[in-house]
Amino acid sequence: MLLRFRPAQIDSNLGGGVARQPSDDIVLTQRLDEPYVNVEPTADGRFQITTAIALSPQLQTGETQILRAVFPVPVRFSELANSVEGSFNQFTGLDFQRTALKYGFTLTLSLVLLIALLASVYGAFFSARRLIGPIQQLMQGTQAVARGDLDTRLTAPAHDEIGFLVNSFNDMTQRLGRARQEARISEQLVESERRKLAVILARLSTGVVSLEPDMRIRTANGAASAIFGADLESHIGESLEELSETRPQLAQFLNVARAHTERHETEWREQIVLRGEARRRVLMCTCTELPAEENAPGGFVMVFDDITDLLQAQRSAAWGEVARRLAHEIKNPLTPIQLSAERLRRRYLDADSKELDLLDRSTYTIIQQVEAMKDMVNAFSEYARAPVMEPSVVDINELIAEVAELYRHQETAVAIELASDGELPRIEVDIGRMRQVLHNLMRNALEATESREGARVNIATRYVEAKAREFVEVLVTDNGPGFSPDIIDQAFEPYVTSKAKGTGLGLAIVKKLIEEHGGQIRAGNAEHGGARIVILLPASLASGAVQVAGGNEQRRELA
Repeated sequence: MLLRFRPAQIDSNLGGGVARQPSDDIVLTQRLDEPYVNVEPTADGRFQITTAIALSPQLQTGETQILRAVFPVPVRFSELANSVEGSFNQFTGLDFQRTALKYGFTLTLSLVLLIALLASVYGAFFSARRLIGPIQQLMQGTQAVARGDLDTRLTAPAHDEIGFLVNSFNDMTQRLGRARQEARISEQLVESERRKLAVILARLSTGVVSLEPDMRIRTANGAASAIFGADLESHIGESLEELSETRPQLAQFLNVARAHTERHETEWREQIVLRGEARRRVLMCTCTELPAEENAPGGFVMVFDDITDLLQAQRSAAWGEVARRLAHEIKNPLTPIQLSAERLRRRYLDADSKELDLLDRSTYTIIQQVEAMKDMVNAFSEYARAPVMEPSVVDINELIAEVAELYRHQETAVAIELASDGELPRIEVDIGRMRQVLHNLMRNALEATESREGARVNIATRYVEAKAREFVEVLVTDNGPGFSPDIIDQAFEPYVTSKAKGTGLGLAIVKKLIEEHGGQIRAGNAEHGGARIVILLPASLASGAVQVAGGNEQRRELA
């Protein structure tokens, strides 16, 4: 078949090949010099091969001649072509869906992977939670135990290693709880014993001081503070050497202790004499080394007793025994001697003899010395005699005024001044013995000021409180020479005196009588010179609680 096409019929925008038109015209879409071959379906479902080729040269009319040939395809080949075309169409459809399927499969696999990953993460967290949960409980329990809560108990998750660890933790906290309970009980027992020991130490009359190796105060009781006149309890942790700079008695004690420490003596016992302005103290001190602990160094504990009163009592008892023996041994021959001298005087003084004057002087001297010895023996007897107290309630101001009035009427140039507290309570004393005390003190003051111009004796009374007790204070002072520093500490001991005519028994008897009344007496020198005697008599005895029969024992306890 020969077809003619105009050049305008050629669509240069189409791809290679020929497009079939409804009029079965062929539109040439490729170069004219190339042949056209194509397999085309027919109406009956078969295929035919169509080929076309342009013939040259072109006509002058501008038309192109094309030779078209059609060859029918056998049925077998048609079926094969249909199969191929169906496969091709299927391939084309699959190829068209490949990208979508690829993205779909990729998305599906990604979702599956993500779900698997999330499941694995969840499984990991779940497993970790099961594994870490007991550990967190253990951590919380450990923190609770660290805060002191030993009642913490954990629940065992399983019978595995973690469960064994939890059970071990519960067993540990249970044991710690029992140990803490036992420690608390032991601490309470120790604290109870410490309080008891503190009460005992506070009530002891024995001073107890524990020191660090560098002489810093670790503990001290009230008796130690009273003995040294310093509040050691308020200076715990301070150096004893610094405190001793302003306290002479403490410095003397420290010098003795330091001497033993420098000789590396860990245990020693010594009697220490502390000299002060008011009185001398004698201490019996014992020192023992404290054992060193793991975190604390050792130290020293010093126990000391103020044996001043004990020594005084021992001396008084010894002097009392000596006085009783001397009084017994001396008094017996004195009376015959005196009677013999008086008989000689009566017999021979009336006779006419040249030796009468010598006889008179000799017998007079004998009688006078025997009287002096009797006075001394009576003083000894007074000192050694066990007192028989006859107490009665009196006004001490009236008693002092009565005794002072007796000395005002004597021919003396000494001025006696009284300064009485009119509000003093009435006290219970033995009037006779209290007069004896006042007489002894007045005689001592008058003898001390007899050769001094402007001699003066002052007696003052007032109400005082000391150591939670009530006292009536009697203060006797003069402007004489006062006590010698050598004897001021032994002023109340027998035969200690600075007077040429004194026996040394006056103040000893006064001290003995005051102590029998439950009082206290101190001797010293006034600031402006002269002796100063301070007497403290308990005012509480006036309440009537002390009976006459048992009063002596109670007064001794108060003294």
